[in-house]
Amino acid sequence: MGDVLDGMAALGINRAAVVGTSRGGIIAMLMGVARPGVLADAVLNDIGPEIEPQGLARIKTYIGRTPAADDWDDAVRIQRRLHGAQFTGLSDADWVDFTRLTYRDLDGQPVGDYDPALSRTLDAIDFDKPMPTLWDEFKAMSTIPVLALRGVNSDLLSESTLDRMKAAHPRLETKIVEGEGHPPLLRGHVVETIAGFVARLDKG
Repeated sequence: MGDVLDGMAALGINRAAVVGTSRGGIIAMLMGVARPGVLADAVLNDIGPEIEPQGLARIKTYIGRTPAADDWDDAVRIQRRLHGAQFTGLSDADWVDFTRLTYRDLDGQPVGDYDPALSRTLDAIDFDKPMPTLWDEFKAMSTIPVLALRGVNSDLLSESTLDRMKAAHPRLETKIVEGEGHPPLLRGHVVETIAGFVARLDKG
């Protein structure tokens, strides 16, 4: 959050629409408490004030632990094995694109591109204790328009949490992304939905 706010200040951006995917959505909710004036509106991509433990546990199994790939074809096979149950609507070409977004290309070789700090954060989570929630932080965004996206296969943002978000936020809009899980990919109709949401508010 500090990095985002410092970056906005350095660029002279006083107010912005924030699109937050997964951890980015948590940062957006925290911004709504720490510096509410900087948020014009927000998009929460498959994230809410409650995170399902089973989804977080699944993410913990591969962040920083994904097997090294022999080549790009092997990398595609690894990603399909890890995420096939979440992204049931992807074509063969989509899986290639997905993989290219997941790895860095180092002299033609796929190399894992996860932030190691995220892995360390997940290591600190004790699944035997109740998960903390961000309902107060989410409710602090009630004065601005918010679009919440949920992948229909998501195991991180549940349908029941999304329903509670609707009840808690009078200006919440929602979009269910078919054939995808956590998080819906920022492409095609998903990007069009986000762009339409922001553009409509700009005109208003």
